[in-house]
Amino acid sequence: MQKYRIEKLKPHHYLDDFDCEKKGLNKFLKEDALEQQENNFNVTYLAIYNDIILGYYSLLADYIHLKEVDFSLNKEFKNAPAIKIGRLARDIDFKGYGLGEELLDNIYNQILKCKNVFGIKYITVDSYVTARHFYNNNRFLYINNVNITKLKKAEKRNPNSTVVMYKDVKKI
Repeated sequence: MQKYRIEKLKPHHYLDDFDCEKKGLNKFLKEDALEQQENNFNVTYLAIYNDIILGYYSLLADYIHLKEVDFSLNKEFKNAPAIKIGRLARDIDFKGYGLGEELLDNIYNQILKCKNVFGIKYITVDSYVTARHFYNNNRFLYINNVNITKLKKAEKRNPNSTVVMYKDVKKI
């Protein structure tokens, strides 16, 4: 894949041609991302090559209830700080090029820089059940004991349902 650049979403970016096959992800980028960013709910980054948006991701602050994950370092804390991947998508024209993994690597690099400024223990994501394999392949775990049989059924019944997943920052 040609070298692309990562840019923070700005009002001048042309978003109309982006299509990742998921209406919710398309709608977020085109209608909600900039307003949410301006109100400090998240920050959205675009992967751009020759003014074509290849993909995007948005990041926001989060936390995990420690009782939901195996956490043996210190039981006096109830929660652990996290960075949430609010959205991650690539355009359908760039499917099969490994762009999703590259965007995840960009996220990891940003998190590694931030963890030297403030505490971050985990990365979280509310993954579409249809995208959970992508996150599993990138060593994300399910929060709580998730029933895989129920996930497979949800994937067929309601592909837009989500499952919460996490990864320890030390495993980047």
